Amino acid sequence: MVSPFFYILIFNALIIGAIFVVAKIGKSPVSIQQAIASYGSMMVIPLAMLILSLVLAMLNVFSMTLSFLLLAFAAFNVAILYTVHLFLKDSKGGLGTFYGALIVLVLIAVIFYVFGESIATSSLNHLDPMDMM
Repeated sequence: MVSPFFYILIFNALIIGAIFVVAKIGKSPVSIQQAIASYGSMMVIPLAMLILSLVLAMLNVFSMTLSFLLLAFAAFNVAILYTVHLFLKDSKGGLGTFYGALIVLVLIAVIFYVFGESIATSSLNHLDPMDMM
């Protein structure tokens, strides 16, 4: 069974790759290091919200936990869109910011679908029916 850490690592690498490819299609002079740095700096707020959600879950404050969890996912998407906008706003020609953001969001949806199915299948295959009794 693959560790969730590796799923998260691969997922983030694919998102950074998608942002980088869209920026290059948009004829932006961005390097992979700039893409990693921008993505990483934009993920600070969603990560803080996820940590706050985890702390609230440990304190059994589930209504606030769900609120901060949903806010974290929204901030995650906004951070990705802002990163794409940051790279494509000054580019001359190529892909526009709207279409760049749309392409990245579609790629993220596909990545979520593939990873979600893979994680669910992996988890369900490792369940022991005798543990459920």
